[in-house]
Amino acid sequence: MPEVAGELKGIVPSDIAMSLMSGADWPKMAQQLVTLGRAGVDLGEFLPRVGEIAVTLRDAVGANAEKIARDGNEEWPKLLRETMPGGMVREAILSSPEWPQIAQTMRQLHGQRGVDVRRLLVTAHTEGLGVDQAVVRVMDAAKTPAVPSSRDAKRAWGR
Repeated sequence: MPEVAGELKGIVPSDIAMSLMSGADWPKMAQQLVTLGRAGVDLGEFLPRVGEIAVTLRDAVGANAEKIARDGNEEWPKLLRETMPGGMVREAILSSPEWPQIAQTMRQLHGQRGVDVRRLLVTAHTEGLGVDQAVVRVMDAAKTPAVPSSRDAKRAWGR
């Protein structure tokens, strides 16, 4: 891990390197990077590309946070972080150019229509987990799955 940490610190911005290395997944990630290196992946080429993606993501989240603060919607990113576990989906939402508008819509739903946005997000996440689990089952299946019946399709994708 120290060798990979040294390489990472020399390639990606320090805030991103520290964020990666302080995460609970760091030991596993470091091991995977070592394995990639041993498999012939040029980490000197690979890591800068990962760093570029991380910088782009960090900058997009920062720009969205500034816009959300200007619009008075600071509570919605916090609510999203509380209701959805960390991962690709949550980060994709927070870094999306549409996130400030989504936050504004959440504010309007809550304020003007009295919608319980927290419950809505929890329910959406739970439904999304069902879809994720279905995808995993399909990917793990040895044979090609049958086309779902209309009832199954409605349950999976809505009306």
